[in-house]
Amino acid sequence: MTTNIYELASFLAKALELYSFLIWIRILLTWINPYPRQGSLTSYFSMIVDPYLNIFRSRRLMIGMLDFSAIIGLGVLQLLQSALRIFAYYHTFRFAWFLQLCIQMLWQYCIQIFIILLIVFLTLRTLGSLFHSPGLTRAGMLAEPLIRKLQMALFPNRIVKDQLLCIIALSLAILSYFAAMQVIALLMSATRYIGF
Repeated sequence: MTTNIYELASFLAKALELYSFLIWIRILLTWINPYPRQGSLTSYFSMIVDPYLNIFRSRRLMIGMLDFSAIIGLGVLQLLQSALRIFAYYHTFRFAWFLQLCIQMLWQYCIQIFIILLIVFLTLRTLGSLFHSPGLTRAGMLAEPLIRKLQMALFPNRIVKDQLLCIIALSLAILSYFAAMQVIALLMSATRYIGF
């Protein structure tokens, strides 16, 4: 009887892996065909995947045209899939392991993606400012609110060159990436002391 539970956990982990793959296909298809016709391949994928993704859809998870709800949904599926795999393999499950999985998923599917995208947009914005390229500046416009807030925080009553603000913002974003990595590493090591 107990063997059946472990086999069921392994089967569910594989099913979640397949469903995650379908979500990735749906994401790629929306880049190619954002408004699918009835009966198209994209519409079939949307019928399968969108009910789950709609749970996570929110205006707060959108930055410009980028919708991060699918990433959050994939992170939750990855968390469940990893938990089921651990349970099926070790025939037990500990709270410390679940906590480690949560920290790992938070890093991989939220913090790391956000900071890397921020670094990319700030790099484009910085290059556009340094080389006076309107195309690069437009490509990095998603970083504009951060640059304006930085100016208000660091230089409230002064006019500062745009290049300086961009370089400071990019440097802070890179530093925050490495600082976040250290915090995640500390949290992961702290979970080893949890005995249950």
